[in-house]
Amino acid sequence: MTEEVTHDPMRCGARTRSGVPCRSWPVRGRRRCRMHGGKSTGPRTAEGRARIAAANTTHGERTKAAKAERASLAKLNKAIRLLGKQENTEAEYQEIAEAVAAFRSGTDNLQIVDTNGE
Repeated sequence: MTEEVTHDPMRCGARTRSGVPCRSWPVRGRRRCRMHGGKSTGPRTAEGRARIAAANTTHGERTKAAKAERASLAKLNKAIRLLGKQENTEAEYQEIAEAVAAFRSGTDNLQIVDTNGE
């Protein structure tokens, strides 16, 4: 039984417009031929790198800004839960006020500690 090899490791192998793997030789030291990006040096400037990053970002769910926003919302949620308690100390009210102020200003470097272990 003979298995059909779809990609010769010594050839470019990029998909052509007709859907078959390219049969050109790759550029020396690269994996692709000159027609499929083998001569490319990649983005060199910060603007070029940013453009590539933007092109490859599909939803932005895991960006630093999104993670920081979720952390800020979690701290605000915790502050709201502290407000729901029957008896809050003055320090807890101060923490809640600071958390709300930090959330509104966009700077989030506060640590809210729940004293009741919730």
